[in-house]
Amino acid sequence: MKELDLHGIKHENVRQLLDSFIWMHMQNKTGTIKIITGNSSEMTNIVKTVVEEYGFSVVYKLGNSAEIIVDLI
Repeated sequence: MKELDLHGIKHENVRQLLDSFIWMHMQNKTGTIKIITGNSSEMTNIVKTVVEEYGFSVVYKLGNSAEIIVDLI
């Protein structure tokens, strides 16, 4: 599973970085990606918004709300 760790990334830069990450993995037909948001609710909301704009669902890793799993298929 490919992952993107957003620790240390400024909120205003997340949308563009995440958009590129999702698009690249959609093109490469990656099945599942993991996005590590940390404990920031604002970061989690940004990620959730972008993922849903692509039409995918957000699934929180069991026992760890700081990681989001997205199935790209």
